[in-house]
Amino acid sequence: MRPLQSLKRKLTILFYLISLMTVGIGIIAVSLSQSLKLQVDAMVANDLAEVRLAMSQVRLAEQLQTTVAKLKNVVDDTERSDLLRELSAQWQQLLNGTQKLGSFHHSDDQTSALGEQAIMQQQMLSTLARLDEFSSQALLSRLQVANLIQNLNDMQAGFVREYRDNLGNLDERARDAMTQGNIPALNSLLSDHHINSEFLHLGERLFATLLRTTEHLPPVEINSLQRQSLRLLREMEPLVSQLNDRESADNWLAQLKHQMVGSDNLFELSRNQQKRRAVAGTHFDEHANMARQSADFFQEEFRQRDENIRNASLDLKRDAMAFLVLIVVAGIVYCGLIWLTNWHFIAKGIINPVIATRNAMNDIVNEKLDTVLPKADNLELQQMVSSLETLKSYAAQVKAISEIDGLTGIHNRRYFDLKLDAALARHQKEHIHLGLIMFDLDYFKQFNDTYGHLAGDQCLKDVVNRIKQLLPNGNETFARYGGEEFVLLVQGYDWRALRQIAEDIRESIVTLAIPHRQTPQGIATLSLGIAHLPQDQRATAQELIATGDTALYRAKRRGKNCCEFMVVSTSYEPKPGDPLI
Repeated sequence: MRPLQSLKRKLTILFYLISLMTVGIGIIAVSLSQSLKLQVDAMVANDLAEVRLAMSQVRLAEQLQTTVAKLKNVVDDTERSDLLRELSAQWQQLLNGTQKLGSFHHSDDQTSALGEQAIMQQQMLSTLARLDEFSSQALLSRLQVANLIQNLNDMQAGFVREYRDNLGNLDERARDAMTQGNIPALNSLLSDHHINSEFLHLGERLFATLLRTTEHLPPVEINSLQRQSLRLLREMEPLVSQLNDRESADNWLAQLKHQMVGSDNLFELSRNQQKRRAVAGTHFDEHANMARQSADFFQEEFRQRDENIRNASLDLKRDAMAFLVLIVVAGIVYCGLIWLTNWHFIAKGIINPVIATRNAMNDIVNEKLDTVLPKADNLELQQMVSSLETLKSYAAQVKAISEIDGLTGIHNRRYFDLKLDAALARHQKEHIHLGLIMFDLDYFKQFNDTYGHLAGDQCLKDVVNRIKQLLPNGNETFARYGGEEFVLLVQGYDWRALRQIAEDIRESIVTLAIPHRQTPQGIATLSLGIAHLPQDQRATAQELIATGDTALYRAKRRGKNCCEFMVVSTSYEPKPGDPLI
């Protein structure tokens, strides 16, 4: 009892010591982790918030540039109004973000730069009313010019179609006059064709000149195109009197003249469009440039704050590394003490003996009865070992009972199956001969019916005792396979030796001369089936037993009291008349 009490005291002291160390390390870890948490919270609350806000400002400034670019090319007043409202909202969001960014603690230079940005953004908000007015005027001029362009295209298509039809009619009439040989009419038609062609050519040149005016040209070029158009119109006027359909030609010239010199004529509208477009473009460029400057400014702000975060992260990383080193050192010392005490008091005194006891118990359960039982220094484990010794002796008795046939005293089928698996494994590894002899008593049912079951049991005992005397070296496995059937497993003997062993067994039972009047011989006899597995063959336990059983069946069919031989092989099976039989 004294060693057991000493072990308890040492374990109690060890428990208190480990608990104190655990509490100490825990306090240190909590204190350092709290410090790191405060640093992380400060970085998240300030630096990371500034970085996210600066990045958001960069995206807003880029969206502003996209909105301005859309406004430049807008073709619908509703879309223009929507884009202007979107532009106003974006400038307002950018201004709010700038003011919020200025609420963080910065240096004087950063505060001043953010203030300038806020003033510039407020100015852009204040110019949105003028931008609305100028963009509306530019869009109106653009739509007016677009309507004139559509009218000119329609007029051009009608003009060209009418005079080409006229030329086609003149061509047909000229072909008829030529066919009829009417030379005066042909000359007149050719003259009309020439005048119409010249009128069509001048008209096409005039339309092309007018349509060029709708391009984005400076005022000087627009004035030059206006002069060219008037000159072409004056060249077309003398030809009207020479055309057959003067009324239509006068109508076309009147429409063209209205487009050129009338109120809101094409050239005046084009010049107004360019002026208004230039004015609106100036304001668009101003907003685009300011948005680009804001994007560059906040991109630089983002870079600076990102660099601040990296520097703070490096400081935090150094603190975390120091914390980690401290925890690792404390953990190593802690684990070293645990290992030392565990090895000396627990592992060596308790765990190792318990593990050895468990392994011994597993060996006993697995019928390894030659296992050595462990030794223990304390009373409780020693009592376990004593109980294990008792269990071992009981296991040995149970194993013997489970492997021995109660009637004949030889091994039973369970034991034979284990030995057969081991013999097949050895055969595969060492390439030795393996033989199986299965045999049973002939007419044994009639023996029991004639002499009674007690006599039958005694007959089986006498047969077993005689066969045990004939076994060559005692290493064979001799077992009762079931009822009056027995099996003999022999290793290391070739087919000749196997046949000789089987013949010796058969003859010895004949010489035993057990009376049995139901047999032709008047005595008890055996039928034997021999299965031989050569060195170079492979087979399973089922195949080997099946071969032996087939050989026994052949022996029965031959008339009993004989031996039948078969080789276990997938490619060869002996037949009657074969030298091996």
